[in-house]
Amino acid sequence: MAFRKLDQTYSMPKKPILGLEAVMCQHDFEGNRIFQHRNLDKWNLLRANKRINGFWHERDCYNHLEELRQLWNGRVSSSESASTARSTQAHAVRRQLTRKIYEYHRIGHDRRHMTFLENGIIDQGAAGSELFWDVSAINESMQLEIYSDAEITCRLKEDNDGVWRGRWLHEGQIQIELSPLQQSNWVTLASQYCS
Repeated sequence: MAFRKLDQTYSMPKKPILGLEAVMCQHDFEGNRIFQHRNLDKWNLLRANKRINGFWHERDCYNHLEELRQLWNGRVSSSESASTARSTQAHAVRRQLTRKIYEYHRIGHDRRHMTFLENGIIDQGAAGSELFWDVSAINESMQLEIYSDAEITCRLKEDNDGVWRGRWLHEGQIQIELSPLQQSNWVTLASQYCS
């Protein structure tokens, strides 16, 4: 349409788009596939990506995604958050969080085990609303922030009993408790996941 509006000549390849499941394949003037657009199933750094029959170089794409995961957690942090994360107190809290297994309890809904990786990704227990984590200072206290890929899901503050408490910032403001599992339970938990 733009070429026509500007009264410019243009050409179109003779071979039409080849439709794969959730993918449009486009061709050059000799009919060779030159572009594969996953328009209905975009690549996702954090979630499992669907395998699509007929998608060329798929193994290479998975390898590149894995390489990117090793280099980047998928988040863009603000300079304020980055400076907070560098503080001594935040560093100690981050170290504590990555060295324990927790029970994530959405009160009135469900419970699941949760682990936190050093790169800011939630490993075990991750879900659509709980993918990333960070520690920040708010009103001079350290708070754990849990994120989806689009927004902050909840902010939790550690109480004297070692339990992190807070609530979701949206969707009914579900109350959250994040409790460290006793070390004696870790062996049982590990055997469940390794068997």
